[in-house]
This record gives sequence, C-alpha cells and structure tokens, in this order.
Amino acid sequence: GFNDNLPGYPMVACDYVQCPEPYMGEQPGAPPDAKQPPQGPHGTGTSTPGYGWCPTDKSWPEDDKVMTNLGYKKLNAYTYGHGWFFWNFRTELEPKWDYIRSVEAGWLPKDAQMPSPLVRDACKSEDTGAFLCMAKPGATHAELVGGTTYACNAKGITIARCAGDEDERAAHATEIFNEFWQAK
Repeated sequence: GFNDNLPGYPMVACDYVQCPEPYMGEQPGAPPDAKQPPQGPHGTGTSTPGYGWCPTDKSWPEDDKVMTNLGYKKLNAYTYGHGWFFWNFRTELEPKWDYIRSVEAGWLPKDAQMPSPLVRDACKSEDTGAFLCMAKPGATHAELVGGTTYACNAKGITIARCAGDEDERAAHATEIFNEFWQAK
C-alpha cells in the first residue's frame, strides 16, 4: 500500500475481507488466488492482497460522522476553491471511495453540484480559526526542529516561541505550529 515501504509505516494495520469478484465481470487476476501469497504490484508492505484476502480501511470510532464531515469538507474545498475531488463511482471493497455507497450512507449529498448550506459552511470552524494545529505525536526531535524552523522563518509572521533555541522550540512545537497556521 501507499507509504508501506517508508520507515515507521504502515501506521495502522489494515482490516482484511475476503476479496470479492469484480463488479465489472471477469478480469485477469481478480479476485486474487486464495492459494497464493501476496503478489505484486499491490504494495510493498503489509497492506497487500494475499491468500484471497484483501486489505480495507480501518473503521473510525464514529465512521458515519467522520465520513460525512470529511465528504462535505472536500466538496467545500473544491467547490469554493479550484478543481473538483474525484471519488470512484463504484468499488468492490471500500464504501469510503465509492460514490454510490457514500451517497446511500449519507456521507455525500445526492446532488453534489447543488448549492447547499451544508457544503458552503462545512469549513466554517477552520475558516474562523476554531481549531488547533498540533505536532505529530511521536515525531522525532529532528522533525520537530525542522518543522518549527520552517514556521519560524516564514516571511511576515512573528511567533513568540521562535526566540528560543532548538530544544525549546521542539518542546513548544504545537504552540509554534498553531500560531503559524492561524497566521497563514
């Protein structure tokens, strides 16, 4: 899967389901042979089909709420920004990437092109600064120093905690990142 070959990845192990038949009819190599171990080029790490089992996303604790929130925020970003976000029209495994099942689940509106207050206001809390940008849990000292150095050297932004040395900046990375994000 994506990033599986990078140090520290995958961050979370995938769920697995029995690989389904393709919805478009017979296709070479699909579903994967239940007698074969993982085969390429499906990924380099642990999230690859093998022995007839296919990886799927982990569910969120509040999947419906998370997916609805994410769907409307993506529509907002691309409707009021530039471009459009692409969902697959249909997939065998993942309702999260399946436009039809996302609409059926209520994660996306039935007509994504219709003006909607839910889409228009989906990013209101972010637009008004009602969020906190945080340092990644488990980030190395070097990563925190690199990130805070970037934020502290941004043109036109003054961040109080940037006056400290590397160790002090790393210790206050969340505050620095949040001030940087709010100023942008």
